[in-house]
Amino acid sequence: MATAKDTTFSAFGYDAETKYMALCLEDKTEGFYFFQHFKMSLYKTKKLSRETKIKDLNGKELPALDVFSKVIKHLSEETYKQLSRNMTGITEDDVLWVITVPAIWSDAAKQFMREAANKEGQLISQFMKF
Repeated sequence: MATAKDTTFSAFGYDAETKYMALCLEDKTEGFYFFQHFKMSLYKTKKLSRETKIKDLNGKELPALDVFSKVIKHLSEETYKQLSRNMTGITEDDVLWVITVPAIWSDAAKQFMREAANKEGQLISQFMKF
């Protein structure tokens, strides 16, 4: 879930659903994006590019690269938070990221995921295996 003005990432998964439902009940969804089940949009897009946009639940569009990169960044940040709560001395060098994609995806979709993972510098491409 992101706000419309600055597309700041707000929540993911159940937390996003809960927050968005609360906004729905108050009829205040206009300023927010809510993407659900968007992963397969890469598979369904015939001409995938860096400019490809995906629609949220209400039909509003954002660049798919931004949506995917923000989700990946959020997941990596949450992973590091959990690791730091349970272990001391963990650094980014201690983590090897592997992002899996469906076998049916095209090479373009796989490359798109590499770029999304590296967009904000959160993952290192040579460690990513597809």
